[in-house]
Amino acid sequence: MLIFWVLLALVALRVIFVVGFAYLLIPRGRRCPACGAETVPIRGTGLMRLLPGIDRRWCMECGWSWYRKRPVPQPAAREATPTHTLK
Repeated sequence: MLIFWVLLALVALRVIFVVGFAYLLIPRGRRCPACGAETVPIRGTGLMRLLPGIDRRWCMECGWSWYRKRPVPQPAAREATPTHTLK
């Protein structure tokens, strides 16, 4: 019985390693790798709802479609306000 649990643990570790490595290979960003245009997210169904950090994206220019990591939101750029005025 001990051999069964050891083998089960080894299989589980292998699955965790493969899934983690595959996640690292998924690119991040909004740009299409084929043409460089902006892509739009496709609404996920089923399994995609269980993976909150991954989007399926589609390029309207060339039709490319694949999975991407959700981009990190960038803080809004503040306009430069002068600290003093010249007279």
